[in-house]
Amino acid sequence: MPPRRYPLEALAQARGAKVEAAARSLADAVRARESAARDRLAAQARKEAHEQGARAVKAAERAALERGDRSAADLARENAWAARATVEGEALTAGLERARAVEAKAADTQAGAQRDVAERRADAKVVDKHRQGWEGARRVAANAADEEASAEAWRRKG
Repeated sequence: MPPRRYPLEALAQARGAKVEAAARSLADAVRARESAARDRLAAQARKEAHEQGARAVKAAERAALERGDRSAADLARENAWAARATVEGEALTAGLERARAVEAKAADTQAGAQRDVAERRADAKVVDKHRQGWEGARRVAANAADEEASAEAWRRKG
């Protein structure tokens, strides 16, 4: 009679544990990518708000200049402000680019984690299919043994 316990049970459990670990890693990767996306959106919003504010100040200054309300000192301050606004804009652009790079890396990590989960599930599925075949063969053998025992008992009676 074949053994009662599935001989590859330890392997099945190990592969199941690997699937669970890979799924946890995937969940962590998804959270990291979502966080990176939020950070990128925040950086983009800061950059857009800065650009909009700079455009509004420039338009107001241009209107004041056209009306003749500005002096040479005002123009010098405006040029200094414009230089500072340019530097701030460049810093915000650099921050946005860094956030995009972090998000892209997080997306790559997530894709790798998804592949890892798929591989681990495939490995576990191989063992599950083997178990199903083993259990089916065991049932067939048990049925054959039962039939043989029934036939033997019938032969003894007859």
